[in-house]
Amino acid sequence: MPSPKFSILCPTYNHESYIAQCIESVKQQTFQDWELLILDDGSSDKTGEVVKLFLKDKRIHYFHQENKGAGKVPENYNILLNKAKGNFITILEGDDFASPHLLEEHLKAFDKKPNSILSFNIVNVMEPGYNWTAPKLPKNENEKLIFENIPVGNALNELFFRCFIPAQGVTIRRDILIEAGGFEKVEGLPTVDYPTWLKLAQKGSFIFVPKVLANWRRHQTQSTKQRIVILTKLMLPEFLNTYDNLPDNLKSALKVSRSQIKNHWDVQLTKILIRGGNYQLQSGQWKQARQYYMESFKKWTSVIFLWRTKATIGLLFSFFHIPWFHWKSKTK
Repeated sequence: MPSPKFSILCPTYNHESYIAQCIESVKQQTFQDWELLILDDGSSDKTGEVVKLFLKDKRIHYFHQENKGAGKVPENYNILLNKAKGNFITILEGDDFASPHLLEEHLKAFDKKPNSILSFNIVNVMEPGYNWTAPKLPKNENEKLIFENIPVGNALNELFFRCFIPAQGVTIRRDILIEAGGFEKVEGLPTVDYPTWLKLAQKGSFIFVPKVLANWRRHQTQSTKQRIVILTKLMLPEFLNTYDNLPDNLKSALKVSRSQIKNHWDVQLTKILIRGGNYQLQSGQWKQARQYYMESFKKWTSVIFLWRTKATIGLLFSFFHIPWFHWKSKTK
């Protein structure tokens, strides 16, 4: 049996309410030469029962394992990668879903630029109560070249400061990803995309498909939302290690310095600690909130009145067990 053009990797955990829509969105693709590989990380709901309703389609493969937890997400992705047979690897997690043209559009993009190694698209981000799209279109030629990683390594000028590549719908040449050692693992980090993009930005050019081709659900149960402080602390050394280990030709071509990267994330961590404190106040976790606020004062010596005021008020609230008002947590 010939290998499919696309292997769609679908890690899932307790996605009973979403997994059917995810699978249906794959079945409805206008390009039909695909396999869907679903890895269930020991769901405690009926995710597995829902998936089994679709297994009459021989292109859909279901694997179940005992729960390994969020910290093993990179390992789960590499398990699926090792099972994949397609020329291209596409990411679509179990609580997300694709537009019907996702695979067709990425294939057309690679046909036009056969030497590129990764393509990504715009996603519709579904937050409780409102939707928005990301990333925004490049404003100028410089941003366009960053999105396309031309010359190789150029995307790092932006990736060192923000992840502009949403994972939903990302498509990667399988041979390149395997040659690079698979999806990147950062110990304790419950996400795989950002570290992997940092690695692949050193390997070849990218393609940006300026269309909304996938839908990304964001909800409070996601580990990335619950552990944002820990995630940021873990990613800072990853940024610096990536920078330090860059080949000389890539490092010399960068427009940013190590100190700029560190200073940026020191500031971001301070803000995230304060946001984390606000979130803990909303949840009634007074001690944890107090810890975050206290740490925020140590991390950043520059005084910005708004953020310092928020941290001071939050610290007082934590002592008197007063929940933080939701509208204040949205202050930028």
